[in-house]
Amino acid sequence: MKLSIKEYQHALYSDIIKKKKEQRKKWQAKYLQQLGISVEDGKNQEEIIRIAQARQKEEADKKKVYEKRLEEKKQQERQKKKEEEKLREYEKYLYQQQLKQQREKMEAEKQKYYQKQQTKNPERAQEGESYQKENGNLKKSRNGDINKQREKYPSINQVNEQNAETKNMNKSQS
Repeated sequence: MKLSIKEYQHALYSDIIKKKKEQRKKWQAKYLQQLGISVEDGKNQEEIIRIAQARQKEEADKKKVYEKRLEEKKQQERQKKKEEEKLREYEKYLYQQQLKQQREKMEAEKQKYYQKQQTKNPERAQEGESYQKENGNLKKSRNGDINKQREKYPSINQVNEQNAETKNMNKSQS
C-alpha cells in the first residue's frame, strides 16, 4: 500500500502523539505511585486525579500548620528575649541605685568624720586647715602648710630671678 506524503506525515504525527500520551500516562502513574496511590486498571483516571489532588491539599495543609507553629515558636523566642533584656536593664538600674546609695552613705560618713576631726582638733582649724565641699566631695586643704612649703622650696621663677640678680651684681663689681 502506497501512502501519499500527507497521509504519511499524518500517520507519523499521530503515532508520535500516541506515544507521547502513553509516556505521559506512565509518568503520571509513576508520580501517583510516589505519592502513595496505587494505580489500578479498573479505576477511573479522573478519580485517581481527585485522590492525588486531595493528598496534595493535605500535604499543603500540613505544611501550613508546620510553618504556623514554627512562626509561633519564633514569636515566643522574640518575646522571651525582650523580657530577658528588660530584666537585665532593670537589674542594671537596681545595681546603679545600690551604688548611688553606697556613695551617698560613704560621703555622709566622711562628712561626719571630718566634722569630728574639726571638733577634736580646733587648733588645726585655726592654723588654716579647713574642710570644703567641692563638686559634692569633701576636700581638706591646709593653706598654712602650703605657704610653709613655698618658703622652703622656692618656685622656678624665684630661682631664675635670684640667679639674674647675682649675675648683675657680678657684672657691676667687675
